[in-house]
Amino acid sequence: MENSIETDLNRIERSDERHQLNQDTYLVDEDNILEDLENDIPAHIREARINELIMKNREIQMRQETSQNSYKELSEEEFLKLTTNAKKCIVHFFHDDFTRCEIMHKHLKTLAQKYTELQFSKVNVEKAKFFVNKLKIQVLPAVMCFVDGVLKHKIIGFEQFGSSDNFPTRVLEKHLLKLGMIKKKEEDSENEEEERKFTKSKIRTKNNDSDDDSD
Repeated sequence: MENSIETDLNRIERSDERHQLNQDTYLVDEDNILEDLENDIPAHIREARINELIMKNREIQMRQETSQNSYKELSEEEFLKLTTNAKKCIVHFFHDDFTRCEIMHKHLKTLAQKYTELQFSKVNVEKAKFFVNKLKIQVLPAVMCFVDGVLKHKIIGFEQFGSSDNFPTRVLEKHLLKLGMIKKKEEDSENEEEERKFTKSKIRTKNNDSDDDSD
């Protein structure tokens, strides 16, 4: 079952005065930068080179951090920090003893590896009772979808997926696409187009065969 209910976690962040200044760190290629500085080249070219190195290394750093944090378990503090700082994020509230939570783990981990631009995480309900109460979580698994620190959608249990434990990951993926939490990948669009062409081709072939039989 999926509910649309807005819960703003930014209020908690502000009320607890949890804002912290984040200092950006960059994996800058110092040898290349020093080489550029030592060479007698125009300032605008030197500056462009330095900016290019900084952006490239920052992108590498973000990719590494995303890979390391893919479907990571969060503490309450980390959960609040994530939801109030990320544009979008998906968090699964789980219990170790629930079989369906394990099933949801499998699907979300697969999606986290595919949609690396979005943070997928999990929170143990036994270790986050404050937020379990705040978000009114009563049935597990509970997948929470946040946008700018506001809870926009809840996916509760497996009712949304036919109450079956055997639904494929693609079913959950399509639901998250429908909610606007993830964006369709270019390769998926190409595959769907190929499937449509193949289906149309089969239909035409079948119709032609039927016409030949009637003759």
